Amino acid sequence: MSDNNFDLEHLFKYVLKKYREDTSGKVNKNTDIYDYVVRKIPSLISKKLNDKNIKVDGSIGKGNRTSFPWVAILDRTHTETEQEGIYMCYLFKKDMSGFYLTLTQGVTNFEKFGKRKSEVLNEVTKYYQDEIDSKDFETSQISLGARKGEIGHKYERATILSKMYNLSNWNEDN
Repeated sequence: MSDNNFDLEHLFKYVLKKYREDTSGKVNKNTDIYDYVVRKIPSLISKKLNDKNIKVDGSIGKGNRTSFPWVAILDRTHTETEQEGIYMCYLFKKDMSGFYLTLTQGVTNFEKFGKRKSEVLNEVTKYYQDEIDSKDFETSQISLGARKGEIGHKYERATILSKMYNLSNWNEDN
C-alpha cells in the first residue's frame, strides 16, 4: 500500500493496536511499527505541513524500545532538537489506549538547573499556559501511565498543552 493510501488516523490506529505485540524489548528497524512511527507518520505530517522550517521526527527508542513512542514536530526557527525548546509532539500512552497531541518542552535542557529543574520546568509551563489561547486544549498534566523515573514521567511533566485521542473513540471499520 502506498503512502498516499494512508491517512494519519489509519497510521495512528495501527500503532496503537500493534505496538505492544513486540515484546522483545529491542528496537528493530525491520518492523512495521518502526516504519510507521519513524518514517510513515513523520513523512505524512511533513507532506501535509509542506514547510521547509518544519522538521518531523519519530522514535520508538534507541537500542531498547520505549514504552512511550513519540512523533515530534519542530519549528526549526525555534529548535532543532527534541531535547530543548518548545515543540508539538504526539505522545503515545504506555497501554496504547490513545495518544496526546501536546505542546511540550524538551526536558534535557532543564538538567542544568539541578535541584531546581522541576521548579523551572513548572515556571516555563505556567508562562506558556498563561500566554497561549488554549481553547481546544487542556492545561492539566497528561497521563501516559508512567511511573516515576520512567521517561514518560518526564514527558508528562514537560507538557504545556494537550489534546487526548482515545482509540476507543475511533470507528472500528478502518
